[in-house]
Amino acid sequence: MDEIARALLDRIAASPAGGGGDGDGDGDHLVLADHLMQIGHPGWGELIALACAEARGGLTKVQRHRLFLLRGDTRSWLGPVKAVTFRRRFDRGLLVAAGLDARRRGLIAASYGHAAWRTVREIALHEHARWAGHFRPNDEIAALLPRLSALAALHGVTIDLVRELAGGPPLAIRELGLVLYRHSAEPIYEEAHEILGGPVFERVRALVLGYGLSRDRRVDPAELDWWLAAAPIMRRVEALDLGYLPELETWRQALVRSARPALRICRAHDLGIFFKLARDPAGGWSRLVTRCRDLPSSTSPFRLEQLERALAPLAPGALTSLEIQVVPPQRAEAERRIARIAAHQPGAALEVTCATADESP
Repeated sequence: MDEIARALLDRIAASPAGGGGDGDGDGDHLVLADHLMQIGHPGWGELIALACAEARGGLTKVQRHRLFLLRGDTRSWLGPVKAVTFRRRFDRGLLVAAGLDARRRGLIAASYGHAAWRTVREIALHEHARWAGHFRPNDEIAALLPRLSALAALHGVTIDLVRELAGGPPLAIRELGLVLYRHSAEPIYEEAHEILGGPVFERVRALVLGYGLSRDRRVDPAELDWWLAAAPIMRRVEALDLGYLPELETWRQALVRSARPALRICRAHDLGIFFKLARDPAGGWSRLVTRCRDLPSSTSPFRLEQLERALAPLAPGALTSLEIQVVPPQRAEAERRIARIAAHQPGAALEVTCATADESP
């Protein structure tokens, strides 16, 4: 891979249109496709050109078959990256997201510098290896991550990997997903939190706390207060996503008490419902958006009844706005229930909207 191809890949990765899939902004992709064909990578170049045409809806039957064959031959253009990735997502022939399977030493190191990494925006570490404690090559992962200049989101990060990254260059990531196993105010985590609040993670603005924070999916108010008020990384975090659902009023009061000024949004969910609390124009935590997951059971009144019970403990007047997003069959039932909620939230703007199947607040 020559300097021209690397420069084109970096320009695509840096462009807002580079992560899209709507067929717009294909100019650099097509220039790259033509250049790859000229420098001895005809399969990858053809794949990019056909994928761009597919995004515009302009493929013949023969071209669709050819694109299918090229997508099946990922090893020829992903090279060693294929051996350490899974659940790959592509945009117009370029790798933009993947899971990272780091259970075998040497494989990640063999992929350093490969061109396919240059457009990767999101990585999730292998969940089976994570829970089993099988991340033997943490040093290889730590050496790979700073090389990914387009990387915006990293999920499944364990405390061991945080420690391995200490002293390294700042990462490009803006969204970080942590997996913790015990209460994080314990002394064992002091070093890790110092690193999380330091220069390595200085660009992180969105933080996701995994299920390890609470084994029984019940929030410890003291633990939540500690994260909001004392965790060093929270000085910069603007959006916090909890891997469990606290009791709503307990959650809201913790935000009122302890949230730092930078934090604007906090999300949580259980098996059936998403919640998002956001600040109002005065800085209070009084704006709530919620929706049921689009599961078969969510089209019945059961999920809406569950939602109404979750909202009941909120203090009167706690909300200035409440938006309930539902799939269309739920709308009439949701409007009946929101009328009952209105009696407990005087002055709040209450609204029912229809959401798409894959949307979350």
